[in-house]
Amino acid sequence: MNTRYTISTGSVAKAARRLLLEQPDMHENRHHAPMRAGPVVRAQGEKPAEIEMMRWGITLRWLPRPLITARAETITEKPSCRGTFESSRCLVIAESFYEWHAGERGDEVTEYRLPYDEPMVFAGIWARLPQGKGGSTEGYAVLTTRANEMVRQGQERMPVILRPADWHRWLAPTSNPKELGYLLQPWTGTLTAHRTRLGRTLEEEAWHPREGGMV
Repeated sequence: MNTRYTISTGSVAKAARRLLLEQPDMHENRHHAPMRAGPVVRAQGEKPAEIEMMRWGITLRWLPRPLITARAETITEKPSCRGTFESSRCLVIAESFYEWHAGERGDEVTEYRLPYDEPMVFAGIWARLPQGKGGSTEGYAVLTTRANEMVRQGQERMPVILRPADWHRWLAPTSNPKELGYLLQPWTGTLTAHRTRLGRTLEEEAWHPREGGMV
């Protein structure tokens, strides 16, 4: 998966209704990039779940760049991810995700969506890390898996997309991490794909999709 996806207030509103949660104040973000705040759902301890705006990217001292994505196949093996997977899982709300291609006239993207404008919810992890002067920062990363047959035509990886029936199971602090592995598979449902050239705004953004950390 390359580091770019889209967010819409409509998708967040639909996910919020299904989860019986309040929708946060936010703006549409057609080209959500790393280090920007995006809507995630998390449940901390005995507190009820809520949708929060959190930075996309977990800053770790031993990594040269923020952790943007994490491989689902090795999530329980990497020290940087194992603890967060066991205790700090979250739902990342999106509308679609992009994969990039080198076109003859410049970069092109293929946008993947669910049918009927359904919200696309990724499996995610989050972390709170201490900062100087007693402060802390929070960030999230998206879990990825091998691409399914459709996405594999352009990329080897894709985000882990969770079905609505599994949202609460992934989110619940009481879920046994060892029993969640079956959720971390390529998407087997329907996806729609639309290929287009990048707009000027996206091309000029500071973060290129090939930047950003992955473990």
